[in-house]
Amino acid sequence: MAVKKAKTTPPKKPVFQLRSWHYLLLIIIPLAIYARTVSFGYVMHDDDKMILENPLVKEGINPVLAFTTDAWFMDARIELYRPWQSITYMMDYAIGQESATVYHVHNLIIFLIGAFLLYFFLHHYFKPLLAWAGAVLYSINLLTPHAVSWIAARGDLYLMVFGLLFLILVQQYLKKGTSKYLWFSIPAFFMALISKESAVALLPVAAIMIYVEKRKLSGSTTWMWLGINAIVFIIYYVLRGKAIADAGNMSVVAFFQNLRSFAEETLKMIIPVGFSVMPGYSLIWSLAGTVVLGVLGYFLWKYTPERRVLWTGAALWLALLLPSLAYQPSFAGVAYDYLDHRTWLPYAGLWLLILGMVDKIKFTSHKSAPVVFGALLVIWGAANIWRSGVYQDWEHYYSNAIETNPGSGLAN
Repeated sequence: MAVKKAKTTPPKKPVFQLRSWHYLLLIIIPLAIYARTVSFGYVMHDDDKMILENPLVKEGINPVLAFTTDAWFMDARIELYRPWQSITYMMDYAIGQESATVYHVHNLIIFLIGAFLLYFFLHHYFKPLLAWAGAVLYSINLLTPHAVSWIAARGDLYLMVFGLLFLILVQQYLKKGTSKYLWFSIPAFFMALISKESAVALLPVAAIMIYVEKRKLSGSTTWMWLGINAIVFIIYYVLRGKAIADAGNMSVVAFFQNLRSFAEETLKMIIPVGFSVMPGYSLIWSLAGTVVLGVLGYFLWKYTPERRVLWTGAALWLALLLPSLAYQPSFAGVAYDYLDHRTWLPYAGLWLLILGMVDKIKFTSHKSAPVVFGALLVIWGAANIWRSGVYQDWEHYYSNAIETNPGSGLAN
C-alpha cells in the first residue's frame, strides 16, 4: 500500500526590508537636486513684503504679533493668515537678518522632512520598497521646484510636514488601536492650521480614513477627538477673522472655470511642459491634462486599488483643493491664476492612487521597474535642477512670468 506524501507549502518569500542607505537616499536624492537653492536670493514677490520691506519681522520673535496680524504682518490688509510661517520668518531674521540663504536653507530642510514623512505615510498602505520608491519620486515630481525654491511657499512646506504628521498619527491609531495617537494628533492639526488655511480639510480626510478602515465612525473616543479638533478649529477661525482683511466671495462661476487646474497640474506633475512661476490657463494644457486624467481614470477603473487607498487618496487630493476653486479673491478676477506650489501636500493623494494601481498590477516585481524608476529619476531630476534656477533672483523670476504668461498681474 503506497503511503501518500504530505503536501508541503513552499516557504513565504521574506518581505523586502529597507537598508540604511535607502533612508539616506530618500534625503540625498532631493537634496542633490535642490541644494543649489541655498545660494538663491529674493524674487521680490511676497518675500519682499514679508521680510525685506517689513520692519515688524525685524523686532524679534513675537508670537502675539504673528497671531494678531495677517501673513504680511499687517493689520488686516490681505486675506491670508499664516501665524507659524510668520514666526519662522522671525526666527530666520534673528539668525541671518536679510541674508536670503538662511530662508532658503530653512525651506530646504522642511522640504526634506516632508519627503521623509511621506515614506512613513505611504508605508501604511504599501510594502517598504514601493513606499520608498514612491516617496523618492514624489519628492522630485515636476511641480516641486515651486514649493522648495520660493521663500514665500513656506506655508505649503509646513502644511506638508504637520499635515502628514497628523495623518500618520491617525494611521498609528488605526494600526495599533491605541487612542493616545489620536490625542497626539491634535497639536499636529493645530500646527497645520496655522501653517496654511487649507489644513482644515485634513479633519474630514482623517474621518474618512477611520471610517474606511474601521467600517464605522463611532465610539466615544473618536467623537471626543473630532469634537476637540472642531474646538481647535473654532479658536483658530476666531483668531483668523480678527487678523485678516475681508475675504473674497465663493463663486460657482469661479469653481467651474478653475476646475481645469486639476487637468493642467496633473499633466505638469508628470510631463515636463508648461512650466511657469505664474501659470495661466492654456487650452492645450487643459486638453492634454484631461487626456491624462482620462487615462488615469481608465486604469483606476481597471486596476482599482484597495478600498482604503482609493478613499484616502481621493480625499487627500480633492478635499484640500476643491474648496479653493470656488474662491474668488478680492484682489483678482473670477478665474484667478493658480500657483503650483499649493500641490505639495494635496497631490500626494493623487500619487497614492497611482501607487495603488502600481501595487495592484505588482509592477515592482517586473524586470522593467528599475528602468522606469531610473528614467523618471533622471528626467524629472534634470528638469527640476534647471527649473529651480528660475527662482535664483528677481530678474530670472520676472522674466519667466513675462515670457510664459504676459497677461498675468505679476507680468504687468
